Amino acid sequence: MDRPAFLDMDPPPGYIPGIGRGATGFSIRGEKSAKIPNRLQQNGRSNEISKQNKDQDLSDNDNEGDMTFNMIDKRLEMKGTKAARVNKDKGDGKGQFSDVKRSLATVSEEQWMNIPDAVDITRRNKRSRLEEQLNRKTYAAPDSLVSRNVNLTKLTEEREKILGRQLDVAFLDKNQNNGGQDYLTQLESLGLNTSNNVDAQDEDLQRMRIILKSYRNSDPKSPQGWIASARLEERAQKFKVAKKIIEQGCAECPRNEDIWLESIRHNQTDLNRCKELVAAGIHLNPNSKSLWIKAIELEHEPFNKHRVIKRALQELPNDETLWKLVIKHENDKDEALKILEKAVEFVPDSMDLWGALVNSQSYTMAKATLNRARQYLLKNVDFWILATQLEEKHNNDVSLEELTVLIQKGLDSIYSSETPMPLHDLLKKATLMETKGTAKKTHEAYIRVVLRSQIQGTGGEAELKIFEGLENSLTKIYCYRILLETNPLKLSIWNLLKNTCEDIDKVDELHKTFDNILFQDQEYRILKQSPNLVLVYAKELWKYNKNIDKAIEVINKAIEVIPISLDLFFAKIKLLCESQQFDRVELLFEKMENEMKNKLENDSMGRFYYKYVNFLRFRGENSTAIKILEDICLSNYDNNYKFYLQLGQIFLDIGRFENARETFKVGTNKLEACAPLWLALANVDEKQLKNTVKARSDLDLGLIKNPNNEELIVAKAQLEERLGNKDQAKLIIAQALKAHPEKASLWTESIRLLRSQKSSSKKTTFQDALKHTKNDYRVLLEIGISFYLDSQFVTASKWIERAAKANTAYGDSWVWLCRCYRKQRKETSSIYKQVQNHEPRYGPEWISISKDVKKQFANTSQILDFLTN
Repeated sequence: MDRPAFLDMDPPPGYIPGIGRGATGFSIRGEKSAKIPNRLQQNGRSNEISKQNKDQDLSDNDNEGDMTFNMIDKRLEMKGTKAARVNKDKGDGKGQFSDVKRSLATVSEEQWMNIPDAVDITRRNKRSRLEEQLNRKTYAAPDSLVSRNVNLTKLTEEREKILGRQLDVAFLDKNQNNGGQDYLTQLESLGLNTSNNVDAQDEDLQRMRIILKSYRNSDPKSPQGWIASARLEERAQKFKVAKKIIEQGCAECPRNEDIWLESIRHNQTDLNRCKELVAAGIHLNPNSKSLWIKAIELEHEPFNKHRVIKRALQELPNDETLWKLVIKHENDKDEALKILEKAVEFVPDSMDLWGALVNSQSYTMAKATLNRARQYLLKNVDFWILATQLEEKHNNDVSLEELTVLIQKGLDSIYSSETPMPLHDLLKKATLMETKGTAKKTHEAYIRVVLRSQIQGTGGEAELKIFEGLENSLTKIYCYRILLETNPLKLSIWNLLKNTCEDIDKVDELHKTFDNILFQDQEYRILKQSPNLVLVYAKELWKYNKNIDKAIEVINKAIEVIPISLDLFFAKIKLLCESQQFDRVELLFEKMENEMKNKLENDSMGRFYYKYVNFLRFRGENSTAIKILEDICLSNYDNNYKFYLQLGQIFLDIGRFENARETFKVGTNKLEACAPLWLALANVDEKQLKNTVKARSDLDLGLIKNPNNEELIVAKAQLEERLGNKDQAKLIIAQALKAHPEKASLWTESIRLLRSQKSSSKKTTFQDALKHTKNDYRVLLEIGISFYLDSQFVTASKWIERAAKANTAYGDSWVWLCRCYRKQRKETSSIYKQVQNHEPRYGPEWISISKDVKKQFANTSQILDFLTN
């Protein structure tokens, strides 16, 4: 590396080596005045005074610093002196406690053991609290964790001794059979493979063997111990050992049928061995029904099976099951009849054997057989049912009432001395009769008798709950039918009957019930009391069975009984219009007018003329309709606002707007409280006569007469909106909501006015509307429409579905729901089905079609099509 050139150069003048690296020995305090420009420096006396003052300041600072350091040194000296004094007082400690240490040699061993241990008292309370919490958390380790290192036999020795003593006591108890059976049940539920540790399984098995051995030794004549031991070995896959144990059990307990059956089960793979065992068991237990039935099951040839059954009957001639088996396996009918004759002699109280005998005989012989059975089965309900079934089977002309009397006689004889069975049990017997599929009249007659005796036709809530708990069946239908005969006006029972009939496809039973209740009584008491039932019946026939002719026939029968019922005539007119028979409808109206003019009250005739005028408008006969309205309706029924509306609407249809306005004006003068007339008047002025000022004036005048009418308030707000005064419309609704915050129609209009605003601004209005109207269906629908217009079709569907469920009769909900489904490309058939079931009638959009005179006879599906397509 080359030597730097500056090292060989001479230093500059005034250079002091080391001054830049902290060198000392020279003054570093330069004159500060040198830094001051010459023109500002003071000369002469002032310079001397300044120098003196500067020297004085420096000496004062030095003195103050010296005093401070002297004080620090004194304090340190005092601290050192104090520490030395303390150390001197303490000393080095080597000489302390020397006498005590020497005396330790005299301490006894007992005293030494009683010396307390040194403890740490630091944070003692907190540490003791934590230790206490830890001591509370104790856990029991499962056997599988310690089985490899611990011998569980020693741990459970005392437990086994106690269990053995308990088993010995149980054997000496007189209820030892039940106890043994419970033990076998527990053994069946025991799983040997529940543990994950094989050693634990083996130990459990060994322990169970020891216990069961003690069980057998305590009482070897009890079969439960042998059976339990055999089953234990079977579950342990020790089949030979199990067979050997059960054979020993058979030798020890030869008079017990259970142990023989268990032995047969263990040898079921060897048919010959099973036959040997069952033969040995029967030889020792000839009266064992179970062994005889097992012997019959082991025989596969019909001849051998029949032979064994006969041998069994020789030993057990009074056993009903064996007689049923021999009849079942007898192919010859004559021979079977003889066997039945013999069977009822040995088992005279068997209802099944008597029933089989009666059903196999002719009518004459069967009646004689029933007379013989009467002395044995007189108190049996099934006997009287059998007698009734016999009458129905051989006598086609027997009536339901005759069968009912027969069963009633039998039940009266039974329950005269006995407590009646619960209704639920009696109905179970009826359900069992139905499953056999025969004797339908007997089935219904039995239910009639049961219900009359049990509930006496009251049809209380408790009984209805029992009926609803039954499965949908004819039994359930008959129960509802009998209740309706005494409670025909309970529509809830009619609905239950209808639903049951539809579920099991027995609608004809519903129609039969209507016929029986309405027309079977010669005095037609129920029909006169409730003619609306005829309308329900006709609706079922027309709407659900598409049988208009049958429905018209039913109504005609009812009109013959009640000739002045307007509801029946209107129902007939609707059916005739549905079938496009308009000429017959016109003739019917004329006939009704002539026959009822002097028979009906004014209100009823007003209803008639209203329907008649609507039909004339539908037919296009406006001049006739105007004449009827002017000459008859407005002169005789001037308090009915509908006639003013009808006349004004006819004038609008034919273009006579001034006449229409005059008609509505007369109506408002006559009926000031009628909001529809004020609305119609304002509508004519605005739309037909193009006079919005008058329209506004009409609504204002209507509000003066009806200040709290929400329809007029909403109409005025809508008028202002159409005229471009949207802020004024909002103000009108806001003021109305302050006075009537619970009105759903006002909230609906308020939401509608917010459609063009952002969703965030609508949310508060939605919440307030739902809160004040308690989730009114109209508010729910309007919220759904708002989401629909924002193209949020899924959300809209949810809101509109809630509205439809809240009020199924509000047609606009179904209309908008159908629109949502179509936007989402979803199937709308379910909506059409619900509309047909619920028949909605309300809603502005729905009424615009249903009240249209040209479409007034359209059905609900057609109205939905008009509004959604």
